[in-house]
Amino acid sequence: MYRTFQFGPGAVIEREYSPAAGVTIYRDDFGIPHVYGDTDEMLAFGLGYATAEDRMWHMDILRHAARGRLSEVLGPDLLNFDRNNRRTGYSKREVTRLYENADEKYGANGELMRTMLDGYSDGVNARIAELRADETLIPLE
Repeated sequence: MYRTFQFGPGAVIEREYSPAAGVTIYRDDFGIPHVYGDTDEMLAFGLGYATAEDRMWHMDILRHAARGRLSEVLGPDLLNFDRNNRRTGYSKREVTRLYENADEKYGANGELMRTMLDGYSDGVNARIAELRADETLIPLE
């Protein structure tokens, strides 16, 4: 069945919650999050939080892959993959420099990007803090 991602008349809200002041997340009857924020940063916070709720394991796997450390999680068969990513991927220093220079290079769009990335990261970290405080919330995977 085709499911529209539009949220409006006829939508069935199963849950409404606010992980932080200025953020509201509505979960529809398919579990799809609809995120609203008072500011761009709070909107990004809500997106990071909802993504971490639904995809924490996947996010962690991709983080390990990007750093060339996937074999630490999934085993030695991925050592060549890790070596290649370490050789050809961005270093931590390069990523930091891209982030720090975004406003100089892209002006207002760069500033907005940094604001949104900061908010997203804060939302993910808020969810991680909840999981650490109550291990019963940690998904099986």
